[in-house]
Amino acid sequence: KNGLNFVMQFSVPVFSLAADQSKGAVTAAPLDWKIINEAGKFVLTATNTGTQRAQVADFELLDAKGKILHQQSGLFGYVLAGATRSWSLTLTAANVAAATAIQGRINGEAVRQNLRVETGAR
Repeated sequence: KNGLNFVMQFSVPVFSLAADQSKGAVTAAPLDWKIINEAGKFVLTATNTGTQRAQVADFELLDAKGKILHQQSGLFGYVLAGATRSWSLTLTAANVAAATAIQGRINGEAVRQNLRVETGAR
């Protein structure tokens, strides 16, 4: 037998809604955002305190005047209901100290939320 064989694997997220929810009921989930210092590296953490999944996309970290300190375009991932998700970021200590808010798209809806910064190393 001649030729090449390829095996491909795909991951497709599948979500369900409660019986009393319509598709249009999926809105921006309440996320608790913070940046923490883990061994000298900065990690953005989102905790989903809601009952629905949160799709995170096109986010920006902002300072108190609304200046963009860091930007990430495209799909960043999902934070499931009751779960926490973390992402490593390449940021300067000055940008982390200045960060006060995050804005982006949660489940396709534009949002701006407060951001906490934990300065002590973990």
